[in-house]
Amino acid sequence: MNLKKSVKLGFGFKGGNQEGLAKHLNKTPGTVSNYLAGRVDPPFSVVLSMCEYFNVSMVIFAGWSERDA
Repeated sequence: MNLKKSVKLGFGFKGGNQEGLAKHLNKTPGTVSNYLAGRVDPPFSVVLSMCEYFNVSMVIFAGWSERDA
């Protein structure tokens, strides 16, 4: 799964921004940036919380990274 692509499409489909996502995750914007840049792999619990932020299942969230955009 391409986390950056899933999150980017999530913002497009559902709204929000990286700062709001960081607040939801209780992480700093820098930590979220590291996740999205692939410098740090987030724990599975954080990915699940991202799904909650976008109000979608893991299957939908992961599928966004497979879309052409």
